[in-house]
Amino acid sequence: MVHHHFRFGSSRRKLLMLIVLAVFFVLLFAFLFSMQRPRYVLLSFDVEPVDGRESVMGIIDFIVAKNEKSQADKKVNVTFFVTGEYALKNRDVIARITSEGFEIACHSFSHPVFLRLNKSQKRNEFFRCKRALDIAQAPKPKGFRAPYTLIDMETIRILERNHAAYDASTLSYTDVFYGSDNKMRRIPVSTVGLVPLNDVIWVNYLRSPSVFYWFLRHPADGAVSVIFHPRNAISYLNELEAVINALSERNVSFISYYHFTEVTYERDKGLGCS
Repeated sequence: MVHHHFRFGSSRRKLLMLIVLAVFFVLLFAFLFSMQRPRYVLLSFDVEPVDGRESVMGIIDFIVAKNEKSQADKKVNVTFFVTGEYALKNRDVIARITSEGFEIACHSFSHPVFLRLNKSQKRNEFFRCKRALDIAQAPKPKGFRAPYTLIDMETIRILERNHAAYDASTLSYTDVFYGSDNKMRRIPVSTVGLVPLNDVIWVNYLRSPSVFYWFLRHPADGAVSVIFHPRNAISYLNELEAVINALSERNVSFISYYHFTEVTYERDKGLGCS
């Protein structure tokens, strides 16, 4: 009797294993089937005083050198979200970003947590940043990203009333909570599960830079929005180059955030979307 009971228990374990494997392969097939071939990758660098001068210049040098070796349709464009404080202290960096043709967007003046500010303080941060970028002779910024990607409807309304072309502060799974009235384009940060594709989280907190860069080489969205910080990214240029090379082979376009709003506007207009 003991011998037969053991065989029965073993059969149950085998059956359970087969069920688990079947479920795994069904989920894997569903994931692969639902994957969209990425068309656009939006690489952004959030720049604040802690990043210093050399790391930002190093990132610019890297991208420029990469582009010099690339065909015209393989060139990489990026967006720098810059705080007003940084712009005033590093005007030569702002001039370099501008001269290389990269987009500069607003990242507040002093990098506070916007959720802790009242309406007047939020407006002040936005306008002081725009003023600082103007003093540093940057082109008029078209977009905005709140520090720590923490934004609320009050801030979004401020951006809309002041004709910002886009906001890049929401996450792919939180964007739905901010409405869809299309007064201003929102470009959410891409995520893996609930984790944003933000190098601070993966490098500083999860201590998993290799996993972060692996996900960047294997995107599952039609458009991917990624946050880097120069102080981190400068230590992983080989990994970043591998990402660019891998995606370039898949005919992905690396474009600025504002260019993305123009491309998708024309597409939506062609589809009759409002």
